[in-house]
Amino acid sequence: MKKILPIIIVGIITGAIGFFAGKTVGYDEAERMQKYRSVESIKSDLKEREIKIVSTLLNGTARIETRNEGGFFSSKKSKYLTGKITNNALVAKAKDVKVIVTFLSKTKSEIGKAEFTIYEYIEPGKSQSFEKKVNVSQDVTEFSWNIVNAKAE
Repeated sequence: MKKILPIIIVGIITGAIGFFAGKTVGYDEAERMQKYRSVESIKSDLKEREIKIVSTLLNGTARIETRNEGGFFSSKKSKYLTGKITNNALVAKAKDVKVIVTFLSKTKSEIGKAEFTIYEYIEPGKSQSFEKKVNVSQDVTEFSWNIVNAKAE
């Protein structure tokens, strides 16, 4: 029993030293690999991450415009939702942006909703204008809109 105890203690100490030495060497190797990665490799990883969350990287502004689409002797008012969507991604290109618009009365009651997709490419760091005709009543005084989904490439 007295001969086995020193062997066990030496084994534990040797195992601990080996574990911590391996961990340090592995950490240094991983840091070296990260430091000397190619630009294309870093861009590829960033693009993969941005593709997963592209709809959160989009924001924009919008307004409702009323236009007269009637002829010379008649008046026909139409409403258009116009705005601009900005892609804040660094390398991922956004496309097919799905938007939901909620129309509100002056008492903040919901009058209606519209859902549409903007079939345009939005380059990284750039903006894209859009315009969609919406069918709403004249009682609309406010609206809210959200980017629900988008695809990326």
